[in-house]
Amino acid sequence: MDGTYNGVGQGGAYQPGDVIYSYCETTFRAMITGFASAGILGLPVRFYDGAMVEWNSLSNLPDNSGRVILPADSPWRTDVKSFFRPATSPTLVTPRKIVDPYAVHANKIILEDQLYKRGQPGGGTAGTGTGTGGNPCG
Repeated sequence: MDGTYNGVGQGGAYQPGDVIYSYCETTFRAMITGFASAGILGLPVRFYDGAMVEWNSLSNLPDNSGRVILPADSPWRTDVKSFFRPATSPTLVTPRKIVDPYAVHANKIILEDQLYKRGQPGGGTAGTGTGTGGNPCG
């Protein structure tokens, strides 16, 4: 379904190879559909930690400074193929810090944390300011 609650048509729903991003206002209800999709259907699922509030901000709409949040051709736009509820006025939208609107993934911190835990060089740079690698906890 899209934002109008009409069917999305042939090829508009889950396709083999897709990842399901489950979200709601607080991510609480998303756990139910996420579990059903992953645990019962065996489909790849990720939970969007920022919930619906943040998800709705990943759009090509302007913020209160007049700048669009994401470029029109960014693959991260959530206003293209998902349920989307825009703000009633751009004056209500604070500017977002988008580092790379064309990033391949959004797992940088997770991947760096994994390297850090394994004691590999390059791990530990996200949020620690050290970048020395190694795991001081053993």
